[in-house]
Amino acid sequence: MKINKMMYANAFAITVAFVWTICSLGVAFFPDLSLMMSKWFMHGLSMTTLGLWKVTLDGFILGGIVLVGFGWVTGYVFGGSLEYFGKK
Repeated sequence: MKINKMMYANAFAITVAFVWTICSLGVAFFPDLSLMMSKWFMHGLSMTTLGLWKVTLDGFILGGIVLVGFGWVTGYVFGGSLEYFGKK
């Protein structure tokens, strides 16, 4: 099977959609844990002044579209780079 940039782009987009869905469910069902984990990821930055974490349908859909699009472009560039450097 020949690997090309479209395969990477699609695989990255699907992976990002999966991670986005799991993360959104985590924030919706475990907001305190999500806030604590975000603090860990941000090197201890206090995020409590941001207020309550709330997942909305439009935020989930619009954020997911942007993130999946970014994941697709990232996969396309990654796949294109592999094709380019693989020829050398």
